[in-house]
Amino acid sequence: MGSAHAGTMITEWKLTADAAFQDETGEPLADLINNGDYISWGLEGGNYSHLVIGDQSGYDGTTPAANANGHTEVNGIMTNGAFEDAATLTHVNNVIAYNTSLTSVTIQDTISLEAVSPAGFSLGPIVFPLFIEFQETPNTEGTCVDDSISVCDDIFVLVNPENLSFSFVEDGYLYTVTLDLGDTSFLDDDACALAGAESGCQGFLTEENTFTTLYTSVAITAEEVSEPAMLGLLGLGLVFAGLRRRKA
Repeated sequence: MGSAHAGTMITEWKLTADAAFQDETGEPLADLINNGDYISWGLEGGNYSHLVIGDQSGYDGTTPAANANGHTEVNGIMTNGAFEDAATLTHVNNVIAYNTSLTSVTIQDTISLEAVSPAGFSLGPIVFPLFIEFQETPNTEGTCVDDSISVCDDIFVLVNPENLSFSFVEDGYLYTVTLDLGDTSFLDDDACALAGAESGCQGFLTEENTFTTLYTSVAITAEEVSEPAMLGLLGLGLVFAGLRRRKA
């Protein structure tokens, strides 16, 4: 839908994000260790499992903070172009006592956008929470989901997968920012049920005694909108009107 009054479309962006774990729950809660960009659970003197924001390819089994980093900068995001690599989320899945576990956590992501070409516009910070429920499965045959690759894969469920995009209007264009979480998918009903979620839930499984990493990516699309359509979108609350600023 075009408009004769639209301005110049922003064609290139830089995204900055700072993510941290918050509002964790577990059994027992006192055994959870939250360091912001990684969270650990297990038994003192035994194995720990970890959920880490950041690349864990060099993890040595004892220091999950080695490459943990909640700060991400993504340059060269082209409007209506390809998805660009963003943050990573890794589950270091060790066999631990079944009665000690993370059960849920929020990844609180704070995002800012800066126009690169043409420069002068910025948006944010925007708080972008992602709610996760987690099921630490017992490592015995007959108690696991059918799709388990290891003896008993653990289960992550995304509570609000619809929260992976947002839109805003600038100078006659509707921009939509979309985060892709990589290898997440609709889980089988037995996995959803075991995790306490409804059928059709979205998430991912993680193998025991190894790493599972989600490689996230981000894209920005734009379409020209007429002034009446823009006002309608704003009135319905479907896009941001505030939180943006233009540099002098």
